[in-house]
Amino acid sequence: MTEQPSFWCVASIGDADPYEHGGAFVLVDRRGVYAPELILIESFDNSGERRVSNVTLDCLTVIKDRSIETGRPEDSWIGLSDNKYHADITTWFGDLASLQKVADCVGEDLFSLMRLLLSSDPIERAIGFRHLSDYHGTVNFDQYPETLTEEKARLTCDRFLKQIEVSESWQDGYFSD
Repeated sequence: MTEQPSFWCVASIGDADPYEHGGAFVLVDRRGVYAPELILIESFDNSGERRVSNVTLDCLTVIKDRSIETGRPEDSWIGLSDNKYHADITTWFGDLASLQKVADCVGEDLFSLMRLLLSSDPIERAIGFRHLSDYHGTVNFDQYPETLTEEKARLTCDRFLKQIEVSESWQDGYFSD
């Protein structure tokens, strides 16, 4: 039997008022089985309904040109892969030219953007994926977004914000203060 995820919101990386101006929430699986997720809540018409998109924060790996050896490891980076079985195949957004366009658009350095996407910290990785979804369009990460009524969207934002408060009290490791 497979374990089902138990997602919990640990951060908001969107606007201070996520309901009114668009929310971006980072969820982690408390069981540690599934990849973290970025939930984007966006207003898309005058009806008050909100579109909710789910971006899976897959672990990425660096594709390197092994023939390049310099003092900086980044000099040999040629792209990003999301395929652990074929780590030499670039993901659809992971070639350097594409990543450079995203970095330029959001005002980041190319290697800073790549470091965000490679981070083991789900919040940092979510920021990187948010940059990607802002540039390429959320539909490229979630082709079937959910639509929520105004009331359901407000309740969802409130629930996520309460979960963030609770998660701030979580002990990090055995001997944390």
